[in-house]
Amino acid sequence: SVFLYPLVIDQGGTGTPFERAFMYQGTSDDQTRYISVRAALAWRSWIGEKQIIHYTHTLAAQACERLSRLWGTRALPPQVQANMCNVELPCGALCPDGLGYTLFHEYHFYLPVYSWAGSTWARLTCAVYNTMEDIEWVGSAVLQELQ
Repeated sequence: SVFLYPLVIDQGGTGTPFERAFMYQGTSDDQTRYISVRAALAWRSWIGEKQIIHYTHTLAAQACERLSRLWGTRALPPQVQANMCNVELPCGALCPDGLGYTLFHEYHFYLPVYSWAGSTWARLTCAVYNTMEDIEWVGSAVLQELQ
């Protein structure tokens, strides 16, 4: 049999498996990606790929270091993460179900939350428009939600 799934599947949220899979849709307009690609590529060329990669990788490494200190947890080493930060959440294996969903709806940011190595982890993806101020805000929001 054939099943229909969204282009982006999220494992966060609460509810039935159907509700969890279809919670996050991202861009539901197929034309947007085609209309914006030329301007996006020109902008990246103007900034420079090496500068973008350096900035996002450095920010991800700093984010992992800061969040693991703030939360008193572990982080994966920056050498294996590119522009992502994978850091263990302070609730460990006892995190509440739907934490990523709650953060999205209550604090208005998307933070993928997943189980790995007997604990619960979060993955932040650093982009050129993010700063350490954003990372601090995420770290504080997670602590506030887990109190």
